[in-house]
Amino acid sequence: MVKVFEILSDEILMEIFEYFDAHHLFKAFYNLNDRFNRLVKDRRLCLKLNSKCIRDQDMIKVTMWSRMANCLTAITLINNKHILNFMSACRESDLIALQSLRLHRLRIRKNKASIVKYISNLPTLKNLCIQAVGDIDVLTVAIFCENILPQLKSYECISFDRETHVSSAYGPQTSIEQLTVGCMLYKLPNLLTQTPKLQYLNIKLANVGPADTTLLSSSLPTMTNLSHLKLEIRSVSYIHLTDLLKSMPHLQSLELSGSSVGDNFDNGYQLKALFAHLPIVIIENLRCSTAAHSIKTILVTFDAFWSDVTCTIEYGRAYLSAYVQQTKHGL
Repeated sequence: MVKVFEILSDEILMEIFEYFDAHHLFKAFYNLNDRFNRLVKDRRLCLKLNSKCIRDQDMIKVTMWSRMANCLTAITLINNKHILNFMSACRESDLIALQSLRLHRLRIRKNKASIVKYISNLPTLKNLCIQAVGDIDVLTVAIFCENILPQLKSYECISFDRETHVSSAYGPQTSIEQLTVGCMLYKLPNLLTQTPKLQYLNIKLANVGPADTTLLSSSLPTMTNLSHLKLEIRSVSYIHLTDLLKSMPHLQSLELSGSSVGDNFDNGYQLKALFAHLPIVIIENLRCSTAAHSIKTILVTFDAFWSDVTCTIEYGRAYLSAYVQQTKHGL
């Protein structure tokens, strides 16, 4: 097989190499001969690394990581051990081409400062996904308040053992277009002001204020680029949601779940008035207060505008799912 590869030109070989995972590429071709050594370290290569298929004992081979670092454009590390081993083996300054970083099952408690510092020294990053155990808010705050990653286009931050929120958001505008994060309702104007280029927003939105007043410390900016909204609410009211949708004139799809507060969410006519302009609406197991004692009382308000409507009632709460898909002609 090596002889077959040897007859190919450098350009073709490099195209083939980019289909390999970086770890397996180096393991297979490095140290075979001078030509392969030169090619697998060529900075024109765009390699991806995923640690899911790497044995733990291979994760400690420091020299291998440092050799491939300057060719890596995308890295996925699937657990905390892999993350720490990689960060100790590769200096941030060597990852000169890195555009995408995914860290899964990161345990942030003991290593918070060093991990945040490491990530903040990766200025070429365009996509960052962190699934963590522990408080990761400090990184989110740094991204939004200090704009530590100016080229970032996509940011996803999920904590498995606690709610993670943008606890402070006062800073320069970012270039983020896709965002998955948690936010308190009163902080939402600041968050949206700092992300004017947003196209996709997946947000857990929590409220601690009254249900019958318009939100906010300041008005919501108009989000002209936002087309897709996935919204998990907690104690958010019909009035709050009305304000939010008014700020998104070009929204094409809405996914809604969580727990609402106040009236109107158990009424299909009221929901239709709120969502009638949207091509796609998905309501999934939305918990809402209701005075109805019969499911039929609720379902009768959901006319032909709605599809796949289901509802249950438990202890004064309705659990509602429904779906809307309209063509533009039907709007």
